[in-house]
Amino acid sequence: MEKKRFSRESKAFIAVLIFISFIMLLCNVLTDLCVDDFCYLGSFSTNERIDSLWDIFPSMAMHAKTMNGRVVAHFFVQLFLIFPLPIFKVINTAMFVFQILLILHLSGAKINQRWFLALCAFALIWVYEPAFGQVNFWLDGACNYLWSAVAALIFLCPFGKLFVSDTEVKPIYLRILFCIAGFFAGAFAESTAISAIFMSVCLIVLCFICGKKVNVWYFAALVCALLGFIFMISAPAEFENKLAEMNFGTLRINFIAALDMLKSFAVLPVSFAVLACAHFYLVKEKRTLLFSFVLALGALCANFVHIFAGYYPGRCASFCVVLFVAADIALAARLLETDARLPIKCAAAALVVIFAYNLAFGVNDVFSTHIKISENEQRIEECREAGIMNVELPMFVTHSKYSAVSGLKYLDTETYDTWPNNHMAAYYGVESIIGYWE
Repeated sequence: MEKKRFSRESKAFIAVLIFISFIMLLCNVLTDLCVDDFCYLGSFSTNERIDSLWDIFPSMAMHAKTMNGRVVAHFFVQLFLIFPLPIFKVINTAMFVFQILLILHLSGAKINQRWFLALCAFALIWVYEPAFGQVNFWLDGACNYLWSAVAALIFLCPFGKLFVSDTEVKPIYLRILFCIAGFFAGAFAESTAISAIFMSVCLIVLCFICGKKVNVWYFAALVCALLGFIFMISAPAEFENKLAEMNFGTLRINFIAALDMLKSFAVLPVSFAVLACAHFYLVKEKRTLLFSFVLALGALCANFVHIFAGYYPGRCASFCVVLFVAADIALAARLLETDARLPIKCAAAALVVIFAYNLAFGVNDVFSTHIKISENEQRIEECREAGIMNVELPMFVTHSKYSAVSGLKYLDTETYDTWPNNHMAAYYGVESIIGYWE
């Protein structure tokens, strides 16, 4: 009976992963190049089209001087723009699925729980992550936010396993990879890096409090993360373009903005509070509870660090959501072994209903956006063939956060010689493009 149950639940887990992969790949395929993608087709150094790997390095050197210090993330943006787009879409889908697997790994979920918790994690992220399309489907956005979250979770896993289950990274090659992951976690994106470094320090301190020995390689990985962060923020353009003015009025306004952002997915911290309370009374082992608190504190850190940022778009809150989901899943994994499993499964049933609606609505909006962009591409081609090199394109409205264009400036309607119109015109081989509202 045990073998049959294991086989059945393993098949259910594989089915859930296939389902997640199908949805994410479908939406990735339906998402076209847009906005900043056209900008990153060209070198920031020479303004010419990037044709090889070696063209990216001088481009990113100039990017650090003029744009920001996220040269690691934008290196991948320009790298994937060299290759056929399907390559990115497949890899990006795998990256999202890997993020779900990392959340499960952090939770310590048992084999018979994985299909259920994987589905819950996907549903929570799909429903509550702001600017979902920008974070997970848009090429430029995914390399900045989805990929930075994956790098941070990879870096965090060894610290979490050391504290919760006394599992230490021992093979030398894994220790080296641990340090490399630390550098990438620190160098990808500002808020993600700060949160990951903060959580790793918290877990090291908790290990010392609990009398655990922390191998020197964990400190080495932390130092690598700090070096990656320094590498990113030391870019000349970083302080000029990313930081807010340091005065009471600006910081107060930014604090309220961060609080308002947290409200948009308030169900996640509220769920954490309920699950933590249930865990405290029903589960004897408290390390998971402490670890989940570290994840929740990391989520709050990722959110409120934007008090010091020049702006806080919804896509920047993605790692905060991922960490709250990881904290909730970690607690739920333990509570499923207690008398709380029935209320958790009932709550999950309600979540599935909400998820099903948002899934259908979101996929439809992604498809609708793809149709509109395809029609505009056809219009550009027809104009170019007719010798009309100054093209006017109709603007369109998106209806959900799942469209990558939602919340972004698809085209400027006032002037043609500004971003993103000029880069889009260069890509399609016309003199100018301008948008208009029908």
